[in-house]
Amino acid sequence: MKYSIVLFFLSLSIALQAQVKPNFFPEDIPATGVEQMCFCKPGVSNKSKSRGLELSYTWFGGSDFISDIDDETRLSNFNKFQNFKFSIKVPVFYKGSFTLILGYKLLSDYYDFDRIGNEFSEAFEAMDVQALKSNALDVIMTKSLDENRYIAARIGYAANGNYREWIKFDWLNFDARYSIYKFLALYAIKPNDNFEWGFGVTGSTSFRRNSFVPFLVYNRTFNDRWGIESIFPGYLYGRYNLGPSNIFLFGTEYSSRSYRLDLNRPMRENIDYALNQSAIVLSAQLDHQFSPWVWANVKAGYRLNLDSEFLGKNDSTITFDADVSDAPFIQVGIFITPPDNFKDKLMQQ
Repeated sequence: MKYSIVLFFLSLSIALQAQVKPNFFPEDIPATGVEQMCFCKPGVSNKSKSRGLELSYTWFGGSDFISDIDDETRLSNFNKFQNFKFSIKVPVFYKGSFTLILGYKLLSDYYDFDRIGNEFSEAFEAMDVQALKSNALDVIMTKSLDENRYIAARIGYAANGNYREWIKFDWLNFDARYSIYKFLALYAIKPNDNFEWGFGVTGSTSFRRNSFVPFLVYNRTFNDRWGIESIFPGYLYGRYNLGPSNIFLFGTEYSSRSYRLDLNRPMRENIDYALNQSAIVLSAQLDHQFSPWVWANVKAGYRLNLDSEFLGKNDSTITFDADVSDAPFIQVGIFITPPDNFKDKLMQQ
């Protein structure tokens, strides 16, 4: 069984190309507000922990932006790429079988360019000068239908781009240049505590394109040690529980992110791109519990970059594609999640 899972991960990485990853994980739904022995609780036994509040830092090795037309042409290259993440999810309302969760996430990507070539230099200079940021708000709702079924929905808004402000929200008039609107709907069946599966759809409309993608959920615990956590075609991870305080995950996932990239030019029309970068990520991760509420994780692996598309959004901006060479990465993070007995006390109340 163990070796079959590993082989399946490797074969899945080929099938994940050209897909869109659902930006929602069932294990992120806390069980607070679900009445004990009366309603279906999302997630399987021994699963990886949900993250109520999370801080993380990721370092990627240097890579080249290679011309999509000529494999020998290095357009530009960077020494390293860094990502900072802050996210928080808070249950704000629960009654009986219904839970409402609000979430906020801030991502910040930093490129450190070593060389910027002459071709499309203004695009890479814009990435080098200003961090690429994402501010996102989510509303997540779950509803248990009975002891073996539940539904979930998510709507979200994100502002993605190289804007100067750290927080990019205008509550009266969202700036369409940076806006991404997302939705998700899920129907799941949980025959027992060790197995759940489901299906749903996720979609988005943004400055880059509109998308609509079906997905499947499959989570299973085989025994006290081994399990699988997956959303196809988004990710597939094997899980090995070393003990109550240590969880080891290994597998593959598809990663895709879009940003609005613009650069002001005096006396001329601005440079304006819709940038999308996609990759297949192979990784191994260890989650360790330091205290009842506090966990930390270390994640390392290899990023197989697929494509970087620079889509021109005005007449002065030329569209081009660039391949990014593959690179290793390492991530360290800390997150807070309520202990299991805390959730049990809430459910009993």
